Amino acid sequence: MNKIDLIIGDWNLFLNKIFSNLKSVNIDVKEFDLDHIAYRATTNEMFESMSLKLAEIGNKIHRIIIRNRFIDIYQLNDEIEYKNRKIKFIELMAPAEGDQFRPGLEHVEFVIQDNLYGFVKKHNNINWNVKSIDREIGAEVGILFGNGASVKFKNQNLLKIFRLEDQKN
Repeated sequence: MNKIDLIIGDWNLFLNKIFSNLKSVNIDVKEFDLDHIAYRATTNEMFESMSLKLAEIGNKIHRIIIRNRFIDIYQLNDEIEYKNRKIKFIELMAPAEGDQFRPGLEHVEFVIQDNLYGFVKKHNNINWNVKSIDREIGAEVGILFGNGASVKFKNQNLLKIFRLEDQKN
């Protein structure tokens, strides 16, 4: 087991679940960029502990406050290689008030070229989370799968979204 596995857990199993989930709802993502993998902390203490651990395997390149909680982005020293994909960023999320999530690997985000409304309409057999589809910066749609491996789709990568958020503030 390598250091990243010890810190974030079995990312390979998590990604297997992600791609199995997508296959089960007939979404083909081979042309989409897998922007990053996200890890959820459920306490502020856990967030601070994970932040220190992630700093051992990558560089914190951004911190932003969204919904009154910190979100950090780490660029990994060694990319995660999964099948034909390379993942170089981890999003670490502190808990937001009222959130009821499990700790650990939570979701991945794909950057797509499709209009989000059109993408949802194209895959109308899915129970989409569209509460952020009209967000001014970082609009997204997502699928919350029951096995804890969720997926979000956006039109911009995380770094661009954070740059836009910084400019706005």
